[in-house]
Amino acid sequence: MLVGWPSFGGPLQRSCGRPRGLDPTLGITGRASGGDSNSISLCDQIPDNNWSQAIEVAIKHIRRKDVEIVSQVNICLLFTITSAPDAEIGLNPSESFLEWFSLKDEIILVMERPFPALTFYEYCERYAPIPEGCVKMLAYQLVGAMADLHSKGVFHRDLKLENLLIQCTWLGPRVRIIDFGCGCVSRPGTFCWYNGTDIYAPPEYHQVHIYSAVPTTVWQIGAVLYELLRQNEQRPFSTQGYFANRLHIPNGLSKKCSDFLRACLTEIPEHRITLDQLKYHPWLST
Repeated sequence: MLVGWPSFGGPLQRSCGRPRGLDPTLGITGRASGGDSNSISLCDQIPDNNWSQAIEVAIKHIRRKDVEIVSQVNICLLFTITSAPDAEIGLNPSESFLEWFSLKDEIILVMERPFPALTFYEYCERYAPIPEGCVKMLAYQLVGAMADLHSKGVFHRDLKLENLLIQCTWLGPRVRIIDFGCGCVSRPGTFCWYNGTDIYAPPEYHQVHIYSAVPTTVWQIGAVLYELLRQNEQRPFSTQGYFANRLHIPNGLSKKCSDFLRACLTEIPEHRITLDQLKYHPWLST
């Protein structure tokens, strides 16, 4: 069982407001900070004005002047994530993309809001250091989710604690992936323009300013797990700090767990473990 589970806070209080310019069947329940200077409204989608069938959604407002960034997001890419035959709201590891609106001053994306949930960052703030067994449960789901995304041609490119959720469900804690604002199509070959959080950029980008999709995802999985496992007195993860010997694999971990982290955080991308290999790593299979 996950530490602290399921002692999450209650739902936000509903207000009678409505997002301007959107379907009146959307009722605002609160607001959350968005990536960069964009904002997110937390709302209920109300089919036929029937509150008993309300669906939690997040509405991301992206400024029109940032529309070039939106083109990188690629709305078709978001549809790809949820277009599988079994894709229903809440079924995929990634948040479901429901609708989008093109207004004069902004682009608006309407997405599923997994709820109740905590970000990995919030979970660490409450319960760090996280026991290895709990981290293994999350890692197993995260690796499977990222392998599934890449198989659908999706490269998230910005995996970090703030973009991962632990959702409370009847079947137990569930990892969900959010915020595809830096995402692009996953393809063979290399990229030379990095659109993500710099401290989690893979070492090859810092060294030669090129990187590839799958090795970058593996690196960022390692960075996320390092953050979950590190002791409170250890420095937060950064790629440059890791290779400047200011960061070390946390003490007290099992050999298999330490091997898993080192395999993810291998400097040379060609020598880094692959997503398929991660799925069958001994740490996750025991």
